[in-house]
Amino acid sequence: MKALIVGFGGMGCRHTQSLISTENYKRIDVVEPNKTIFDNNLVRIGSTSEQVSYFSELKDVKDKEYDIIVIATSSKPRFDIFSYLTSNVKCKNYLIEKVVFQSSEQFEAAIATVEKNDLKVHCNLPNRYFRNYVDLKKELNASRKSFTFSVMGGDFGMACNSIHYMDLFYYLSGECPKLVDSKLRVHPKGSKRGNDYSELLGTLSLRTKMELNCIFQQMKD
Repeated sequence: MKALIVGFGGMGCRHTQSLISTENYKRIDVVEPNKTIFDNNLVRIGSTSEQVSYFSELKDVKDKEYDIIVIATSSKPRFDIFSYLTSNVKCKNYLIEKVVFQSSEQFEAAIATVEKNDLKVHCNLPNRYFRNYVDLKKELNASRKSFTFSVMGGDFGMACNSIHYMDLFYYLSGECPKLVDSKLRVHPKGSKRGNDYSELLGTLSLRTKMELNCIFQQMKD
């Protein structure tokens, strides 16, 4: 099998490491504009250039064919990357890091592309596969009791990482939650991802039709 990883930062290199460990992939190509990042993270995951091929630009993989493509870049350029790949590379399976895209218009255009080309696209939200959460879901299903799900912390990256816990609440409750209240403000320190992004502080409250509650609260350190 053949895989393409776009973005070889902290997440991209770990996806590569995971695929290598399965021994099912005879070739893994990586697109990463920063060669220093590629070299450092190749060492970080204990891999070599014999297992992973390096490309600096998307055009370098044009017309290639893959079994899966992982897009692990920051979210601002991701829609353009997805659009280029679906038009110029042969692949039916995609795994995309969150936050997936930056606007509802981008989501709508991407969904149209997925449906037109019969693609399978997944977002990397792994919590629902962890054993402790699987066991917890079984207990909740057996008891059929209402519950409140709370996530509280300091700088845990609410603007981005709350998505993981929203999905976990969805998984545990079995219902798609709806936002019922939000009290948010921009983090004065900004985002670690740069000036193109914002980080948030405050509270989010969600609820299901069965009146199961989910509360996120991020405070300053």
